[in-house]
Amino acid sequence: MNKAFFIVLLSALFLTGCRSAVRTSNPHPMTEAYRHVLDHWQSVESGDKRRGYNIGAVLVDSNGVILSRELNSVIETQDCTQHAEMRLIQNYISKHRCFNLNNCIVYTTLEPCAMCAAAMGMAGIKQVYYGQSDPEFGKAAERLSFDSSQLDGYKPYPRVVQCELLRSPMQEALEKGFRQSGIKEITKWLATADAKHIFAEYCNQETNIP
Repeated sequence: MNKAFFIVLLSALFLTGCRSAVRTSNPHPMTEAYRHVLDHWQSVESGDKRRGYNIGAVLVDSNGVILSRELNSVIETQDCTQHAEMRLIQNYISKHRCFNLNNCIVYTTLEPCAMCAAAMGMAGIKQVYYGQSDPEFGKAAERLSFDSSQLDGYKPYPRVVQCELLRSPMQEALEKGFRQSGIKEITKWLATADAKHIFAEYCNQETNIP
């Protein structure tokens, strides 16, 4: 089969509707999210010149094809809402003029905050996998889905995304490294040399991601 024809055939199979794959290969999305962060790593020494925090997210369609990648950019944009997941939603929808991201899945290196969890739910994303827990801002989706109506409270929010920790040797190393660092803010730890070492050691070993 002619090589050019094969490429066109793959494009026809994967590029449907407003979906537009960024590459035809299919690495594990969480591995790709880790790699994307490592490729754009910013250390503590970067100070105010940093783009944002070392957090990345990947958007995947129902066929497992990677559609887009984004990074946390809160410092560069001077906009506290520009988390990787928010940029993933806003930029992809704006570029492809999609009303929502139904049937898409998000893989993010850090557990989503309340803003990102709610935004993904509103965008029709029903499943999110994350690679490291956030002890301070995590469990947002669980809080949105909590039913307190029997306690004179509220029904769960009508659009809730399911967030699941994707366990792997790298995830275990990240969790352990953060605990042992003594640093309270996870975003600060994610700018350290120790965190970068873990990313560099594991992110190219795709067998470490289930």
